Amino acid sequence: MRRALVPVVALLAALPVTPKAQQLDACTVLSADEIKAALGRQSIGAAKASRAPNGFSDCTFPGSGAGDVRIMLEPPNKNASADFDLKPEILTEERKKFEKLTGVGDGAFYYEDRLEFRAGNRLAAIWVNRTPRTEAAPALKTSLTTLAKRIVERLR
Repeated sequence: MRRALVPVVALLAALPVTPKAQQLDACTVLSADEIKAALGRQSIGAAKASRAPNGFSDCTFPGSGAGDVRIMLEPPNKNASADFDLKPEILTEERKKFEKLTGVGDGAFYYEDRLEFRAGNRLAAIWVNRTPRTEAAPALKTSLTTLAKRIVERLR
């Protein structure tokens, strides 16, 4: 019986590890190629992790003058839903003009070229540091929404 299990175990060990099985962080949840394609850019730099305390993950993809793309992932948090529910109040107090988006995770807000969203017990954000060469605002919003949906799929 043990000899019959050896080939099965070897086969399972040879299978590729799915992104869900990996510990995703802000630099691995999306590839530079995915970001480049979504934004329609000619190039985007390789991921550069930033130091982030307490299990937070922060990553920058240099934008070659068209605006860097940043992704931030918070660690799993049992209070993520309650924390996220406070977002409209916080944005209002900060006098930010924001839009509530549907169809992105369990809730999303878009403001100032930034999309913040919740996927279960995880909070995340993706944004572009705007430059004169950054994509037009409507195109950027569409691209960031597409990328956020992809992040949500991978966090679930």
